[in-house]
Order: sequence, then structure tokens, then C-alpha cells
Amino acid sequence: MTSEMVRKLIYLPVISVLTWIIFQYWNQLFPIFLEHYTAIFIIIPISMYAIFLQSKNFTQLLHTTNKPALLDTTKMWALSGLTNYLGPFQPGLAVRAAYFKSHGISVRETLQTTVKQLVISIWIGLLVFSIFAPFSLNENIQKISIFTLTLFLVAPLLENKIIATIKRVIDKNNEIHNDTSWLRLNKIGQYKLFFSVYISLCLSSWVIYEEFNANLYVYDYAILAVILVFSSLISITPNNLGIQELFFGYAAHAGGLSIPDGIAIALLYRVTHIFSCAFIILLFRRNRYTNRKLF
Repeated sequence: MTSEMVRKLIYLPVISVLTWIIFQYWNQLFPIFLEHYTAIFIIIPISMYAIFLQSKNFTQLLHTTNKPALLDTTKMWALSGLTNYLGPFQPGLAVRAAYFKSHGISVRETLQTTVKQLVISIWIGLLVFSIFAPFSLNENIQKISIFTLTLFLVAPLLENKIIATIKRVIDKNNEIHNDTSWLRLNKIGQYKLFFSVYISLCLSSWVIYEEFNANLYVYDYAILAVILVFSSLISITPNNLGIQELFFGYAAHAGGLSIPDGIAIALLYRVTHIFSCAFIILLFRRNRYTNRKLF
């Protein structure tokens, strides 16, 4: 099967599903577009930048010298984001594995790097949550923050055991490499781009909720960003449909907004994410440095 056929097999269901969604919910979407177009135009570039950051984070963690071009990887990341709408448990991972395989990187290495990215995202997310959650007015969130703060105090004492456990999972047979320095808690500060992903999510949330005059604060947006990232790690529904909307709705309620406002916010977030991925795919359809079609 040629790479051209693979591209068509991937694009066809993605485009079909997105077209169906647009036509099915056009009557609900169009008024929201008209009323909140300013927020959409602001959020889309922020979301595109977040996709770029995620792809750059991944390539930096790859333990190989044969890394694909960043623009190629960014486009692939956007495509995998759209592919996740086709089924639960992130089918976009298969797109990533096929892409890196086409660049000479084994599926095993891709999966190991995916685990690395998830572990680092979780550590940084817990750190962000531990910093901002104590300021929340929600008592349950305050209680959880006590647990996460305790975790960070205890983790250094158990660091070697944690590293040994994670290493057994991602490199059971020591076939790839033995470098575990990226797992050290004192290395977290080196992963500034991971923090930038959380910041971009905070900015997107702030723009959306401010558009609806929600009564939320900086710590609310930081907590919401962490919850969105953590919920996406499981994705028991296609691209976490329904799960993220639940959190957006709860945040809207906490900000004094109505149920229709919460639904509109969730729709805006989904639509801007889809548009961001689509724009990246169209923008980087050809790599201007190699003048060839990207994966």
C-alpha cells in the first residue's frame, strides 16, 4: 500500500465525520459563530500554537538522531487530533506510530516516547494543580490539593522506586536505552514547553469564559487546564466527547453561567480545536523546505 493510499484512507473518514457533524449541528453552531466570532479568531491561533508545542515536546523526547522535521510532525499531530474523533482510546496514536515508522523510528520507540510525554505531563500537571488548587473556593479541590502537595513531598523519597517501575513498563527488555534522567523530579524545570502547553490552555479557557462574562479567576483556569489534560489521557470516548464538555459545563456553572452558556462554551472549544487542526493540515500541506507532500 502506497503512502498516498494511506493518506486517503486516513483523510476520508476524518473528513466524512467532520462534515456530518457540521451539517448535523449547523443550526446550533452558526448563531454561536456569529455572536462569538472574536473569541474564535483569538483562540484558533492559541490552539494551533499548543499543537505545535505538543509536537515539539514529543520530538525533543525522542531518543534518536533521525528525527523528522518539526513542521512535518506538527501537521501529523494535527491529523492525529482529528483522527481521535473516529473512536475511543485515541486512535490518533496509530497515525503517529505510522508516521514515525515511515521516518525509520520503530513503533516501540514511539510508544515509549508517548509514555515519557504522558508521565512528564502528569508530573507538571500535578505541580500546577498543587500551586493553584489551594486558592480554590471549592472545598473538594482544596482537599485534593493537600493530597497532591503530600505526593510531591513524598515523591523524592520514592523516586528511585518510581523510576524503576516506569522503566520496567516502557523498556522492559532494555532494548532501546537506559537513560532515565528525564524522570527525575529535579529535571521538571527543563521542560518549559510542557508548562507552555498548560499556559496556552489557560489562555484559551480565559478567552472563552471572559467572552461570556464568567466570574472565574486565574486559579480556576489553571485547575481547568490540568483537568482537561488529565481527562484526555484516558479518552474513553472519541476525543473525550462528553467528558470534557462535562468539565466545561461545571466550570461555567461555577462561574455563574447558565446551562446554555456552558453548552455554547463546550461547542466553541470543540469547533476551535477542529479548525486549528484543519488549518495546520492545510497550511503545512507541503513542506516548503523539501517541496514534498507531508504524511
